[in-house]
Formats: sequence, structure tokens, C-alpha cells
Amino acid sequence: MRVIITVILFLSLQTAYANYSQPSSTSPDTLSNFHDDSLAVRNNSDESLNQNCPSVLINENLNLNDVPFCIEHCSDNWDQPQIPADYEQIHSDMEFALRNEELFSFYKSKNLTLCKDEDNLQLYSLLKKWHRTPYRWAGRSRKGVDCQGFVAVMHDSMYNYKLPGGAGSQFNVCDRVPKENLQAGDLVFFKIGGYGISHVGMYLKNNKFIHASSGGYGVIISDLNEHYYKRWYFAGGRVNKDKLRGI
Repeated sequence: MRVIITVILFLSLQTAYANYSQPSSTSPDTLSNFHDDSLAVRNNSDESLNQNCPSVLINENLNLNDVPFCIEHCSDNWDQPQIPADYEQIHSDMEFALRNEELFSFYKSKNLTLCKDEDNLQLYSLLKKWHRTPYRWAGRSRKGVDCQGFVAVMHDSMYNYKLPGGAGSQFNVCDRVPKENLQAGDLVFFKIGGYGISHVGMYLKNNKFIHASSGGYGVIISDLNEHYYKRWYFAGGRVNKDKLRGI
């Protein structure tokens, strides 16, 4: 009798040991072939994963068509795939380049390179529209404009400043700015012939300025280092709103 009981106990223990030593279906060994940086399993032993997403196998046979379903229904078990951090910036840059291609090309042809983060793109765009407008004394329209009328219209359109007429009067409402500190939108004044201030333009960048020339070309872009303008250059100025109030 003791022998029979001993044999039964031995067989029971052997069976229990065999079942205990079987690897779990979700043990790390079964996941050794699964690797995807964009979809990381948070908890391999969570039964809800297999219940909610029965068609997704956590092994090399992963069905990628079921990934959206799992992302929606098993959000506690999966990390959301991430859009590249610079996606929005790349998209924005592409739209920007397409929208401003003509503007950039125009200024590049004038030896001026504009940057996408340029502070004054709206100003550059407005000035481009006036390029080659005919010269007309005392004019202030696209049909014809003179130098002081041109800068007055530009400042009114961009900054809502009502500049006085006459280059000399416009200089009087400005604070003087050294040539090396000029910024887009500042004014540049000339004493052509050596007498009073007789010409004015609007500074762009890299020593370039735009102005209405009476030489037959109308509104053009010139360089302060050109011999003619370098000779008669008088001063740079930045409009002072306080001085405008006193007019």
C-alpha cells in the first residue's frame, strides 16, 4: 500500500513540475524577433492586448494593417507613433518658399538675398510692386511718383506715418542713423549738387536702397557705394513718431 501511494505522489509531482517548466506564451523568448521603434509594447503580459487586438501577433508576423486599430483601442498598451518633430517646420518652409519664390528671385536679381526669417518681407513685397513706376514730379501713385512722394506713400502704407512733403522736411522728422546701422525702411538723404537736401530714398539692406529716379528709370534699386550716390550722400534717418506729432 505504501509503495502504491509513493508511486502516485511521485507521478503527481513529476506532472506538476513539467507544467511549471513550460514557457509562457508571452515570455520574452516569444518576443525576441519583434522590434519596431515606433510601436513599443509597454506590458507584454497584459491580456487585454490580445483580447482587444486578436489579429495582432507580438512576433515577427505583426500585421501592420491592424496597427491603427490597436492604437485606437489599446492606447494603454501601445506608444503612439510620433510625427517627426520637424515635420511642421519642413511643411511651413516649403509653403513659404513656394509663396515667396518670385519675391526672392526678384531681389536676388538685384544682388540682394532675402532670408525666410526676414523681418520686413511685407515691406520688400510692397516695394517690389512699385519697382519701375514712372517718375512724375509731385506724383504719389503707380501712374507716376517722385522721390519724396514715393517714401511718403511707402511709410503711410507700411507704418501709417503721414510724412510731410519735400525731402528736407522728411529729414527733419528723422533721427540721424550712421550708414552702418541703417535698417530696412530707414530713409537715405542726398544733397545732389552740394546744396540743400534734394533727394531721398528708402534703405533695403547690404547698402542697397530703392528710390524714384528722375533719370528716366522711375523707381529703381541702387547701391550707396555707386560713385554718384556715394559722392552726394548726406545722411541716413529713421522716422521719429514724436517729431511727426509736432507737424
